[in-house]
Amino acid sequence: MSDIDGKPFTALVSDYFTHVDDTSDSDEPLNEIVKKITNNDAKLVELIQSLGNDLKNEDGASRAKALGCLSKVLERLPLGKLSSVEIGHLIKFFMTKFDDILAFKQILTGLNSLILMDRFEINEISEVIIKEFTESYNAKNFNAHVRYLTFQILDNIIRQPRNFVAVTSDSKLNDAYIKSFLNIATGEKDPRNLMLSFHLNEIILKQFNNIDSFKEDLFDNSFCYFPIAFKPPKNDPYKITTNDLKSALRNTLTANDSTIEDLLPNLFEKLTSTSMSVKQDVLDTLKDAIGKFNAEVVNVHWIEIWDALKFEILHNDNIPYYSVIRKIDDLRENKLEENLEMLTNDEKEKKESVKVTSSTLLLFKQLATKFAEKDEFLQLYLEKLIEDLLSNINDPKSKLVKQSYLLLSVIAQANDYSFNYIIKNIGPILMKSNKLQAANVEEQKVIIEEISFFLHSYLNLYGSFTNSANTRPLDLETNAMMAHKDEIIIILSRSLVSSSGSFADLKIQALRNLRLLLELKGFLNISEVRMILNYISDILIEYVSLEGNNEEKESQFNKIYKSCLSVLATITEMNNVLISGEFFSQFLSLLADEIVEAPDFKNSEKILSILSDLSCKNSNLLEVLSIRLLSKLNIVIDNCKKNDNKAADYNDKCLKYALLILNVLYNSLFKFLKSHPDFKTSNNFLKKYIPLLLTLCFSIDSKDVFYNDSLVELSSRILFLIVLRSEISMHQEILDTFIGLFVESKATDLFEVIMPENIFNYQSKMVHLFVKSIAGIDFKSTTWSTQISVNDFTDKTIELLNLKEGDVYQRLGYLQLLFMVVNKWSGSSEDDSTMELYSKLTGNIKSHITNNFNETVNDLEIFVWIAKALILKNHRLSADAAQFLLGLIDDAAKSPEAKALSDKICKSFDILVTEEIIFKVDYTRQVDSGMKRKLLKKDGVNHNINLKPLYKQKLFEILIPSLISSFQTNTKVYSDGDDENSTILKKAFYLTTLSLVSNHMSTDIILMQLEDLFPLLIESIKLNSSQVRGAALTTLDSLITERTVKLIGNYLSSLIPTLINCFKSANYFKKDLDENAESLKIDKVFMKYNSPEVREKSLGCLLKLCQYIDLIKLVPFKEVVLKNMVVPLDDKKRDVRKKACDCRQDFYELGQVKA
Repeated sequence: MSDIDGKPFTALVSDYFTHVDDTSDSDEPLNEIVKKITNNDAKLVELIQSLGNDLKNEDGASRAKALGCLSKVLERLPLGKLSSVEIGHLIKFFMTKFDDILAFKQILTGLNSLILMDRFEINEISEVIIKEFTESYNAKNFNAHVRYLTFQILDNIIRQPRNFVAVTSDSKLNDAYIKSFLNIATGEKDPRNLMLSFHLNEIILKQFNNIDSFKEDLFDNSFCYFPIAFKPPKNDPYKITTNDLKSALRNTLTANDSTIEDLLPNLFEKLTSTSMSVKQDVLDTLKDAIGKFNAEVVNVHWIEIWDALKFEILHNDNIPYYSVIRKIDDLRENKLEENLEMLTNDEKEKKESVKVTSSTLLLFKQLATKFAEKDEFLQLYLEKLIEDLLSNINDPKSKLVKQSYLLLSVIAQANDYSFNYIIKNIGPILMKSNKLQAANVEEQKVIIEEISFFLHSYLNLYGSFTNSANTRPLDLETNAMMAHKDEIIIILSRSLVSSSGSFADLKIQALRNLRLLLELKGFLNISEVRMILNYISDILIEYVSLEGNNEEKESQFNKIYKSCLSVLATITEMNNVLISGEFFSQFLSLLADEIVEAPDFKNSEKILSILSDLSCKNSNLLEVLSIRLLSKLNIVIDNCKKNDNKAADYNDKCLKYALLILNVLYNSLFKFLKSHPDFKTSNNFLKKYIPLLLTLCFSIDSKDVFYNDSLVELSSRILFLIVLRSEISMHQEILDTFIGLFVESKATDLFEVIMPENIFNYQSKMVHLFVKSIAGIDFKSTTWSTQISVNDFTDKTIELLNLKEGDVYQRLGYLQLLFMVVNKWSGSSEDDSTMELYSKLTGNIKSHITNNFNETVNDLEIFVWIAKALILKNHRLSADAAQFLLGLIDDAAKSPEAKALSDKICKSFDILVTEEIIFKVDYTRQVDSGMKRKLLKKDGVNHNINLKPLYKQKLFEILIPSLISSFQTNTKVYSDGDDENSTILKKAFYLTTLSLVSNHMSTDIILMQLEDLFPLLIESIKLNSSQVRGAALTTLDSLITERTVKLIGNYLSSLIPTLINCFKSANYFKKDLDENAESLKIDKVFMKYNSPEVREKSLGCLLKLCQYIDLIKLVPFKEVVLKNMVVPLDDKKRDVRKKACDCRQDFYELGQVKA
């Protein structure tokens, strides 16, 4: 029990007064008072008696405190505690204090609490409140918070239905309430108060009686705020937005249709404003008014609306028609408004203008919708509109014809009657104007655009074939548009058959409207769709058949190509069989089954590109194309093998053709998967496609021209994508099947294919098919359950690698296979074997490194790929493996083949961190860095590689300090037994390793070691290696940011001359030097390693220096940079020249004051 429990009221009141300014301390006595009264331990009258002297105190502050105590107690009492008699007495008491300005806030608080009580009634006593607000209240005397209380009191008086009825049923009280509101609300400016003011005004206009006597005052009281120009302050506690106020005001202005005679003239006057925002507010208010007001009232005044608004459309010569049509669709579907804050003023103005035009058009449509309630109103409305617009429509040369058609087309969207009435009356006129065969291109474009307005009307009213939700039932027999269908198709098709290249824009417009025509629900039958498909096919075949270098026609076609694809995609949605059957058959038949003497690969590329672009958007088409192209490839290969009369380059042409087809297959599959991140390849497709591809690959003999690295790689990547996106529940069966095929040479139920020789009989390129296939398998949901264990499998792979047979590509396949098995399926049970293998390989490398180059390289390659497998999954040996490789550089320097061996070691680090496609987590789904993080956590995602997210950071933290330390050690003093050349060689390879590793690390990781790393990075740029130089420049470019400018600024004296040397091309100095160039320092050995990539990257780094480095530090280098810029400005490569122009301009402007 607290100390104040049991205290009398007098003591509790005293405690309250003592702590009244401290809310937390004053709450305790207040709560105790409320508790006593609530529990009937005391009466409210006792509290009033305790406050007695203070309630009458001549000091205003004391009175306010006393009244405040009483009001706060009333606020906290249960709503059912006081009787109606008690409430009446208390109201009477507070009203005797109504003129006490110093305590007015507390008085209003008390009154408000009493009005909210359950037993508050409208009677003679409570009527005094309304009367006093009319006669005695002056809003100018009080702040916004006090004024808000007055609005609250008026709102709460009518909150309970019985009290609302009591007020509105008594004519005197009804009028008194309205008068009190007008007195309170006049001149109000506070946003929170206005929200409540508008709310009360709306209730009065909607539900009170005798409104005609007050409607003008009530209207003026609200319209004086139109248009709202309020901007909410920062950190507004009430979170009132501009739209909140605008919406509340609109609700008030449109609450009662008796105010329409005041509303319309005032709104039309605001239309003269040049502000698009004001116009939009007018249109939004008119929209609400038409929607809420009675149809009879709107019918009396609609001509005023028509006459006031029609010129906003008819006399607007700059309507962006397609933008307006899109905006109409957005407004019709109540799509979220676009955020305009990030746009420029011009962009904002354009978007606001489009919205105003669209809203105006929708108002006319809304009138037609409103009048649908009364047929005679709608008939008169449509007759009047067509009568007014007919003169424009009948004159094709009128400047108002397009606007008139647009206006009518939007009104036609209102309902069936409006649509059919308008089409019947203006359709013949529209089609008649289109029969002018001699119309020029611009006129034809206008005609098609006018037709498109009514196609959109049909679409918005009746819906598309894919989505008919919220649209009307369609009766084709009575639909007026059907009478003009043939004419529309003829007009659009006529625009497509023109052979003139200058008609590209016309064709694009025709294609866009053909696509729209196809979307219309029920409008076209299958024969008409097939006819449109034939038109598109003819256009594409014309393009495919172009002979020679017809650049103009190719350029024109490229403009309409996307539109053609868009039409085909729509047809695909309508009828998949038309595309997969007829269209695909037609174009696949154009592909040769056999290579002729002079094959036209360019035409084949065009055909395949068309098929690929279409199929990469639809899974059914992709499946059909993949199987049919694979069958085509099989025929090509068979025919090539059977051909006995071969020219010298026949085999090469066959291979080129096969690679072209496979490349299209791969790219189509990749593009589709990239754009459909959740797509899973079906089991049916898996069982059809993979056996076809494997059979094709297995039929290739090692002596065939098709036994080619690129062909096998493309085939294996296709397998990888298919397995990667297959259902994870299938992965164990897929893994077992592939092991059976490639390792045990046996067929399975899944794929009835047999490999002639397994991959361990001899080295074969086909190992890549196995590697990529198992690379796509989820390691978390599969186990290595074959008869051959993981350890035996790795031993067999290493045994085959030790034979040192086969070419580089074959060997790479077995090394990647080793990586896959160790990374994904070598678990803790294999750790002892892994340790044993690790020790064996490191021992072999150490023993051979100084005396047997070939053995060392072989063991090193095997070790690196096993190390990569361990490092990616953060195995406990990963740090030891990285340090071991780094330590080999010192040992390699003592070898007779020091340079070649050290080069191999350095490239080993590149292998460790390079992420090719099979070394990533479902790379087809990685849109950004955030996606990768989501993928690693999302259930059901294929964990196709055992990759820990921070493995690169861990590796960097291991390597970089060691690299820096080793480099600095070799800089200060030669190691024991080392000569100068050996030390220089080791330094070079430390720098090479540093650049290669840094090139694959994120900037944030590198920044942690930047101070020690940066000097070495500059030294790396100077190394005579294009690869190292390019890697170092890439890293440097990523490091030049606001966070690093201070550090980089300290190295400009060595960095800028190095970058200058990097952008010079050796070819420049083969010709005679001009007078300016003779003074340039030439280091031809250095320039020999300046590849185009190096030259462009060095210029890019200079550009970034201009962007970030302080002017005072950069100006001293201005002259030397500009002097040497003569070299890259004459570079053979366009990208280098362009970058040089930008760089020269930036350095030229250094130190200049820009106007």
